[in-house]
Amino acid sequence: MKIALVHDWLTGWRGGEKVLAAIAEIFPEADIWTLVYESRNIPPFLQQRIIKTSWLQKMPAAKTKYRYYLPLLPLFAELLNLDNYDLIISSNHCVAKNVRSSAATLHISYTHTPMRYIWDLFDHYFGSQSSYSWPVRTAARILRPFLRFWDAHTSQRVDHFVVNSNFVGQRVRRYYGRDYQVIYPPVEVEKFRPPARVKKEDYYILISALVPYKRIDLALEAFAVNGRRLLIVGQGPEEERLRALAPPNVVFTGYLPQEEMISLLQRARALIYPQIEDFGITAVEAQAAGTPVLAYRDGGALETVREKESGLFFFPQTATALNQSLVEMEKRDWSPLSCIENAQRFSRGRFKREFAAFVQEKLIQFQSLLR
Repeated sequence: MKIALVHDWLTGWRGGEKVLAAIAEIFPEADIWTLVYESRNIPPFLQQRIIKTSWLQKMPAAKTKYRYYLPLLPLFAELLNLDNYDLIISSNHCVAKNVRSSAATLHISYTHTPMRYIWDLFDHYFGSQSSYSWPVRTAARILRPFLRFWDAHTSQRVDHFVVNSNFVGQRVRRYYGRDYQVIYPPVEVEKFRPPARVKKEDYYILISALVPYKRIDLALEAFAVNGRRLLIVGQGPEEERLRALAPPNVVFTGYLPQEEMISLLQRARALIYPQIEDFGITAVEAQAAGTPVLAYRDGGALETVREKESGLFFFPQTATALNQSLVEMEKRDWSPLSCIENAQRFSRGRFKREFAAFVQEKLIQFQSLLR
């Protein structure tokens, strides 16, 4: 069979790219299509694959400023020519699922989220506190109705939706009117398993891209009151603003190599998780490291954290509620083994088995209809 894997943009190494990599291992002969590709940020085993790009690749500064091309991304996706493939698997959080194909092509979309920029998180990206300029925010507001219509209309090109959580699946049903199958994404849980004698130290940790919807400002507000030590690992466009808000007991580490980040995570008292995530790989990685999670009671965390076994929740999404749950967390004795065992539900091997079986089942059904 001729198989195409389609990913929105291949410029970094985060959760979506790790899902793509696992799917690429299941289908080693598949071509990989993406709107824009930056090879230096991608592991060598993916660089060795056949990677095809859209016209966006030739646009000025596209490898670093691709988000500024948001209004044009539907056009670049439409122009991809995938008619000759028997199977398309899209790894989608923006426009990858909307590519065109022939009626003889089966299209399965692994959807990390409907396009969050135009649906539920529009104000986080383009509101008054956004890092984007006023002209960009204004243009986004004008174009939002068109982008929503296009996204919903072209979602009908997908034969089957697979999603990373029930939380995302509910949005697929709400925005696209489609049913879905949940297959939790792969997490490299074994990489995070702590040494037998690791000791917890007196600090909390927050690992995140520094962008508005991660609600790092909420964590800063809470830790300014409680006085505990908090390490914030990550970088992003909000870094300067957040550093200015940080109390002395909060330390920004910036980007850290994975080995150093894992060591800090293994020794932390808990991971602070104040945001709403579609799935949230970091929360699973923390548990795999034997570290409990203090999470806001919403989103994918409700499916990955077992309350009072591998973490606690706080509600509402306020600094006061976070601190109240933090006090309760400190009263409990947390078992690293319980956290590690819960994380095993999201292993990479489990994902590959479940996803391969799903694709095989749908291929058999599809081919029988074509006969």
